[in-house]
Amino acid sequence: MAETLVEIETCRVRPGMFVHLDLGWMDHPFPWNRFKVRSEDEVRILRDLGLKTVRYCLKRSDTGPLDAAAPALGTDVAEAPPTVNAEMAAAIEEKRRRHEYLARYRAMMANSRKTLASAAQGVRDIHGDLYGRPAQSLLAAGTLVDGLTAKLPEAADTVLFAINDKSAGAAIYNHSVNVAILALLLANRLAFSAAELRLVGLGSLFHDVGLAEIPARVRNKVEDLTAAERSLIEDHCLAGERILQPMGLPAAAMDIVRQHHELVDGSGYPRRKRGEAISPLARLVAIIELYEQFCNSPNPNLSLTPHEAMSALFARYRTRLDEAMLQSFIQLMGVYPPGSIVALSNDSFGKVLSAHPERPLHPVLMIFDPEVPREHAVPIDLAAAPEIVIVRAVRPNLLPSEAFSYLAPQRRAIYYFGSERELA
Repeated sequence: MAETLVEIETCRVRPGMFVHLDLGWMDHPFPWNRFKVRSEDEVRILRDLGLKTVRYCLKRSDTGPLDAAAPALGTDVAEAPPTVNAEMAAAIEEKRRRHEYLARYRAMMANSRKTLASAAQGVRDIHGDLYGRPAQSLLAAGTLVDGLTAKLPEAADTVLFAINDKSAGAAIYNHSVNVAILALLLANRLAFSAAELRLVGLGSLFHDVGLAEIPARVRNKVEDLTAAERSLIEDHCLAGERILQPMGLPAAAMDIVRQHHELVDGSGYPRRKRGEAISPLARLVAIIELYEQFCNSPNPNLSLTPHEAMSALFARYRTRLDEAMLQSFIQLMGVYPPGSIVALSNDSFGKVLSAHPERPLHPVLMIFDPEVPREHAVPIDLAAAPEIVIVRAVRPNLLPSEAFSYLAPQRRAIYYFGSERELA
């Protein structure tokens, strides 16, 4: 239902009223075109904009307007200009900082896309050399992993964000890159050594090579698998070991290839190993692999949102995965991982752009606001906007069409990382 808006003289506005500004977003210092007025200073700023009238929403206001005969701001009206000017200058400066942040954020995204495109092509080439030039394949994989680990920021400074995957037809290569990046980030958070990080990266890049021996009709089947088809799928771990044997992949990395579907309660495959019998590196990659499976099912109707995937990992798998590693992964991704669509306490919707492990409930969002052109939508850090709270996660197909077009939910997210200092 459309909001009921009432037009009143600006001098009648008071704190607690939810107002709509009929101005361009760059023509005023407020972060929103629609917001609840919080103070007399904000009332003064409204007056200083030169608006004779303003519209307000009855339903979302805590109070009504001042009586038409009442003085607008009490006896201190004469002292308003200095307060207004100082407040206005501070607000405009904040908006300028946000636009500088947006420029840095976009630059980081552009660089990340180039890095990811190069990594996906690198994985394609590495897989292409597996049979004919295995030694060259291993050398190239090591170079790729070393390049990624060299860019890892300190764990406490890590920002995780999602990039829309537009490279149709390269899903298997992007899957390998995605698993490698998330596994490296989790291993870094768990203070793995440099040598262990390299092994995690190598094992992650090669973990699914055995799928190449599974017929595509089985590998990409949307319907439920038959028992025979499931047996074929479960054989891909051992098939990968056979393919990689001539390469000389380090034993700990080969453990990842062999065991990345094993679960600590013995319900995994292919060997139904339990607990400590599973390599620690494989236990780590198993968490990432499951998350990827949940988010990117061959049947799109069965794919979970990032938030649903995290909930499923905790609710259904916390006793089947390494629990300490799972807790660290949840902290890394946040309660609402990048790529999540969320409903907000201001009755709007947002898309989670990035998450900081130290602030799992306060990600950075793009917020749907039809009054702000999409190209000017500045990322909002919820840690700095306590008036906005995430209410719940939302499946993208349930968004209003206008919000869907604005937020552009990704069909598949590729994750990458940056340093918070680069954005500060």
